[in-house]
Amino acid sequence: MKIGLVPMSAKPYHAGHHMLVELAAIDDVTKTVNDKALPVNDVVVVFVSFSSRGVKKIKDPGDARTLKQGARKIEVPKKGETPVFGADMKYIWNNLLKPNLKLSKKAKIITPDDGAPAAPVRSIHEVCEALKVAYEAGEDTFTIPYHGGTVPVEGAVINIYSDDQDIITNYPDALMTQQYGELWNNPNGPKIQGVGIPRTATIEISGSKMRNFLCQGDIESFASMLPPLPENIKIKIGEILSNSISCGLPMERQENTNESLLRSYIRDVLVR
Repeated sequence: MKIGLVPMSAKPYHAGHHMLVELAAIDDVTKTVNDKALPVNDVVVVFVSFSSRGVKKIKDPGDARTLKQGARKIEVPKKGETPVFGADMKYIWNNLLKPNLKLSKKAKIITPDDGAPAAPVRSIHEVCEALKVAYEAGEDTFTIPYHGGTVPVEGAVINIYSDDQDIITNYPDALMTQQYGELWNNPNGPKIQGVGIPRTATIEISGSKMRNFLCQGDIESFASMLPPLPENIKIKIGEILSNSISCGLPMERQENTNESLLRSYIRDVLVR
């Protein structure tokens, strides 16, 4: 049984990410990239992140405990960077992407809300470790962490997907051999291997370019490079992220701030 694993930070999730997932979920045994046949997986697990990008944590200046230990911390944009807040991505994944993405039935999206670690790469290693432990113990099957599927150890193949540069950086031969021994690139199986997909084989759009569209307020161009979704959903995603960049706050804190200002205004009116 072949298991495709796709780790994604995805700030934001765009058409290039989506095509990578689609390549992991192909049914076409003749599909090639750079003249190399792609694996046909039985199961595809996409691990995504709710972490923020381009922000730093500071003590909340509105918290009375700010000068004391235990003060609440908030995220604010780093100077010179375009922020994408994890709270926004959590809302977008749960409410806009997962309900509306058209994925193969064999693909399943796993988020931190499903119990997975905040870092998708860590989830990849946990799946690989599960196979290794079962293999060394002589067990017949192992369970895919966070997914729940049970897979026969004999003949199991774990295919890790990323762009061809990230495969080399995140899963170098020396590290993977040290951690998983003969399973890494084992010619006979069970095995673990990397599947590097060059960006030229997907859709050539980067997270940096998508964030640049948001900085410019170009929601139309941003929406055009999102995966296939209803147009109103694309616009909603763009507006959420663009507004958060403009305000320097995630959507939920914008709402809380607006509510606080309204309450303060009402109090001022009442005491006059």
